[in-house]
Formats: sequence, structure tokens, C-alpha cells
Amino acid sequence: MQIKIRQRVTYTNVAVTVAVVFAMSGGAFAGSKILITSTKQISPKVLKSLQGKAGRTGTTGVTGATGPAGPAGPAGPAGPAGGKGEIGLQGKEGAAGSAGASGAEGSPWTAGGMLPSEKTETGLWSIATKGGPLLTTISFTLPLTKALGTTEVHYVGGSGDKASCPGSTEKPEATPGNLCVYQSTGSTSGIEIDQSGLAVGAFILPVPLTSLTQGSSTSGAQLRLKAESGVEESSAYGSWAVTEK
Repeated sequence: MQIKIRQRVTYTNVAVTVAVVFAMSGGAFAGSKILITSTKQISPKVLKSLQGKAGRTGTTGVTGATGPAGPAGPAGPAGPAGGKGEIGLQGKEGAAGSAGASGAEGSPWTAGGMLPSEKTETGLWSIATKGGPLLTTISFTLPLTKALGTTEVHYVGGSGDKASCPGSTEKPEATPGNLCVYQSTGSTSGIEIDQSGLAVGAFILPVPLTSLTQGSSTSGAQLRLKAESGVEESSAYGSWAVTEK
């Protein structure tokens, strides 16, 4: 019998029952002024029975507009180094390049060149001997294009002759086509000196020596001085300059 009663309980029966109960006890409620203001005042079992079934799910609403992009997040930590890759295949040989332009002509001042026109090269000389001939060699770093004759070689004092040799021992100079051998003042010892202060019997001969004719070859000259009679030790020194024509 109890099973049948439970099966017939519906929302309508409950509502009617509540109404009848309320009507029958209305005077009591009114007299005591008790009002239901919260669901906590109702029995949970009654509230559960009063709850209706959930309705059907409504249709999905329209998608809202995309919001602004947020700020960039902080950079993440560096990842570990990757492993070494495999060696790639060798590429094909490239085509031969075109020939380059010819280089500029080398300077005549380089080894093997000739002394350029109106260019001067200089050097030092010295002689020291004991009981023998006074000989020293003047060697040109760059050869001349033409040998010099008797009138083109000069043995001069410390200040030169101001014509073919306008320089000095400290700054030897020679005009084009001349060799000037400067004698340092007071440098001679045991050498015959004439009244002009120059060594007596000073000769400038070509090197290599081809004759006793005074002059210079393209590569240099030999300087010969005459020692004083009866002197065992003799010496002298100076500078020289030669200029190409």
C-alpha cells in the first residue's frame, strides 16, 4: 500500500497539500507572525521535491569580438646546444675565374734596376794601410746606364768645387752625369797633400779595372791615393755621390 502512494506523488499533489496545511494553520502563523524568508526554513526533503526538472539547453550565442592582444611574456631560458651535424657532401669544383689585370711596372729602385735619370745615390769611403798602396772601392747600389769618363769623376775637398760637386762631406751631392768623392777635412794621415788641401795623386779608376784611365764604370770605381814618402801608416775617409744623367 505504501508503494502505491509513493508512485502517485506529483508536484501538483505536493503543492495542494502545502496549501491545505497552510490554510489550516494560517491562524497560528498569523498569530505568531512566522514568515518563511529563507529556504533554510524549509525541510531539505520538501525543497528537493519542489525543484522542477532542468529545461532544454538553449542555442549557442553569437561569438564576441576578439579582445586586444596581451603583453608579450618574458623570454624563456635558452635551450641546450644541439648536437654536431653530419659533414656535408663536397661541392662541385667551380669554374675557372677570368685572368686578372696586369700589375704596375716595378720601381727602378728595386734590386736589379738601374739608377733613374737625375737620381742620386750616396755612400762613404775610407782608406787605412800600413806599408802598402792606398786603395778603396766605391760600389754603386744601383748601376749607372753609362760609364763616366775622366772629366766626370772628381776628388774634392770637404766643401767641393761648387760646379760639378756642389755638396759637402756631410751632405754629398753631384750634378747629373758626375761622380764626386769628398775628402773629410783633417781626415788624412800620411798622405801627400797639396796647397789646396787635396791629396796628391788621387785617382778614380773604373771597377772592374780595365785600364789606368781615370773614370768610373757603371757599377763603381776604385780610389787610389799616394802616401807620403817614408810613412808606414796612412789613412783617410770621406763620402761620395753619383747622379745619373
